[in-house]
Amino acid sequence: MVLIICEGADKCGKSTLINNLEYYLDGIVFKSKSIKDASLSREEITKVELQTLYQFYLLNKDKYIIIDRSIHTEFAYSKTFNRKTDLQTLQYFAELFNQEDVYLVYLDCKDEEEYKKRFKEEELIKYEDTKKIKEYYREALRTLRINNTLEYDTSALDSKIIALDIMSFFQTEPISSVSKLKEKIKTEGQKSKNTLELLNQNIKLLEFNDEELLNYLKANELY
Repeated sequence: MVLIICEGADKCGKSTLINNLEYYLDGIVFKSKSIKDASLSREEITKVELQTLYQFYLLNKDKYIIIDRSIHTEFAYSKTFNRKTDLQTLQYFAELFNQEDVYLVYLDCKDEEEYKKRFKEEELIKYEDTKKIKEYYREALRTLRINNTLEYDTSALDSKIIALDIMSFFQTEPISSVSKLKEKIKTEGQKSKNTLELLNQNIKLLEFNDEELLNYLKANELY
């Protein structure tokens, strides 16, 4: 199906978005295991991790795969903190991704006051670091261009709205408790036009689990 790569600086809202995408799409979140091998350089470790990700995607093409950071983060953070990285390897995987059904989702919190509040003193990455990190992300987006690139401001849009908008590019409705209940209503022949319109239009209902949603519909005489 689709590989969704979520990118962005620390505290931009990636984890929340990934959780929503995992739930709505019934997707798989790919978690790369950190490789610790003194015989390998950082560049070699990055290459192995990217190869592992790509092979995992190829083996699970029938599913929605969601990942937290990839080549653009490697580029941006290596530039920011003066770490070595192999640009040729990153460009190679960017080209591979462009041959597949891959969506790059770049998140940014553009309200700097709100963004600053998301950081705590003990954080490894400081708010002060993020100006440079964001600049290098911009460079990464140009240098490692992915055809299907979507950008969102998390200070202006709720994560659920962002998730549903992303999904609109490759499917019409979420695979979640809402869509499952829609199917149940249809199967049992108790569907009404008002019920379906309500489910389609009221995004807050996406926060409900099946039982809560069913109770809501019954209370409003819609089921």
